[in-house]
Amino acid sequence: MINVSIIVPVFNTEKYLHRCIKSLLNQTLGSIEIILVNDASTDNSLSIMQDYVEKHKDKIQLINLKKNIKQGGAKNHGIKVAKGEYIGIVDSDDWVDHRMYNDLFREAKRSSADIVDSDYYESNGNNYLKEFFSIDKKIFAKSKKEIKKEIILSPGRMVTKIYKKSLFTNNNLFFTENRFYEDNELGPLLNVLANKVVKLNTHYYYYFINTQSTTRKINNYSYFDRLITAKNMLQRFKEKGLYDKYKEEIDFSFINQYYINTIFGCIILFNPAETKYMIKVQKEIQETIPTYRKNKYYKLRISLSKRIFLNIGRISPKLMVNLYALIKIIKIK
Repeated sequence: MINVSIIVPVFNTEKYLHRCIKSLLNQTLGSIEIILVNDASTDNSLSIMQDYVEKHKDKIQLINLKKNIKQGGAKNHGIKVAKGEYIGIVDSDDWVDHRMYNDLFREAKRSSADIVDSDYYESNGNNYLKEFFSIDKKIFAKSKKEIKKEIILSPGRMVTKIYKKSLFTNNNLFFTENRFYEDNELGPLLNVLANKVVKLNTHYYYYFINTQSTTRKINNYSYFDRLITAKNMLQRFKEKGLYDKYKEEIDFSFINQYYINTIFGCIILFNPAETKYMIKVQKEIQETIPTYRKNKYYKLRISLSKRIFLNIGRISPKLMVNLYALIKIIKIK
């Protein structure tokens, strides 16, 4: 039996693909399969993957999609053919420590966990810029209900984890296709549906800061896919009958994804700032969760300065944009 199926969605990452695949081939866990999903790449990525498949037919399989359906669609294809008891997901411009899947799988079996998480580094490819902690280890000293609340609020990155495949298949859960920010929709829900989530406090995953990636480009309107996936997340929790039980936490997760992060993204990631979307988001958060500013986590987790900015933005998005720019200039000086 295969222990872990590692799914790698690939779209035009020929510069980084060797590094990613080699790190997976070097895993100390013997019983793995690597599922490369070519999402209709237009560069040399497909040829690179075909070469690896030819040399490692026993360990690598290739799914070659003729139409680009974004990472969510590519992941779905991988999940459907995966033979592993657990599933891992790796972005094709990232790489992993050689011990990652051995250690996560051994812990999953030892503790009978549906999800095992770990920590990660952000890297520019040469230097390890900063270490990040996926889920605070302190939360696991709390009750099961409190843990689930915490991992709705801070679900961490999906790529740092392994998931029992049955979490997807038994719950008929698959990613939204043809959209970016697909992890925002599914990650928190999978955490809550899991019977047990365990965290290893080791940095195994290397997250590459790729300034050319779609989600980091200036004036990229795919950024607003996050509005759709945030709404989908809210709906999925309701469909699974979990909304009433974790209302405050789910609402805040939605407020953060849909409203707070989007408003600041409209300023930081667009030139000029996208004030039309700021107005749209403000209107819709008021319609969806009218009492959002009374959510208990709004004051606990959002800084006073951010809340002041957001209040100014409710009155005048243009004034918020101008103040943000002014403060940025002052800080630089």
